[in-house]
Amino acid sequence: MRVRRAGALVGVASALAGVPAGCGGGGGGGGAPAAGRTAAAPAAPPRDCIVRPARCGYPDAATTGVPAGTPLVPSGPITVTTPGTTIARRDVRGAIVVQADGVTIRDTRVTVADPQGAAIFVAPKVRGTRILDSTLRGRDARAGAVQYGILNAGWPPNATTVAERVRMDRCTTCYAGPGTLRDSYVDVDATVPGAHYEPVYYGGGAGPLTVVHDTLLNRRPQTAIVFAGSDYGPQRHLTIAGNLMAGGGWMIYAGGSDPRTRDVRITGNRLSTRFFPRGGHFGTSAEVAWRHTRWSGNVWDGTLRPAAG
Repeated sequence: MRVRRAGALVGVASALAGVPAGCGGGGGGGGAPAAGRTAAAPAAPPRDCIVRPARCGYPDAATTGVPAGTPLVPSGPITVTTPGTTIARRDVRGAIVVQADGVTIRDTRVTVADPQGAAIFVAPKVRGTRILDSTLRGRDARAGAVQYGILNAGWPPNATTVAERVRMDRCTTCYAGPGTLRDSYVDVDATVPGAHYEPVYYGGGAGPLTVVHDTLLNRRPQTAIVFAGSDYGPQRHLTIAGNLMAGGGWMIYAGGSDPRTRDVRITGNRLSTRFFPRGGHFGTSAEVAWRHTRWSGNVWDGTLRPAAG
């Protein structure tokens, strides 16, 4: 259990509600202040969360991945062919390939040195994969980097894949495919000649992609933070919400090159100028299907002013 994450989330929720964190109703009701007393000013929402994401309730390198102190058993590469298998507390050198439904990977570190490979590959038409509290990485950030932390094949059943509280780094396209990435920390810090760089990539056509409450960093001036393109079909039910993000070329691509794209929601994100003055090297967004997109509540992390698409 990571108590600090829960505490930080409570603090942020209290601040955004206009109630100082840690203040209970006390003494009878929590309504108007007692006679003769001045009400405390509402706490302002925090700024510059990108400096210390956990201070604002966002995931960081310490609050994601394998929890500190977890004993891990060394392992070579793993291929899972039995439905319902759980892989837990492993230190895997080489890839995990998931070929069966209902597989859970938790409290596991996977290290792969392959600039065109994946730490975890979820095979086509596999359902119900869950990747929890795990660290996925290359051996280093250069020749030993890995292209994909999670490569989730682009078929509709794969949209049921869920990754939560995962830490990914030393990768170039860290999460690829449909599914859900939640409460995770992704840092595109690898350098591989000829690579595209984005924490999240999905070429469309295989169902929903949900990217919620993650910290997503790309210090390169290309390609994106979330590249939700139309390489393989339209984006349908694309949600990018409540994330803290910085860097890339354009920060967000959202299905605008396919007229069949529908139901895009880009809401409540914090965009940081940590790496580039315009958030991304070029700006905030490109190829967005605006006719079918809700863009609201997105703000600049340093000023809390609205961030336009």
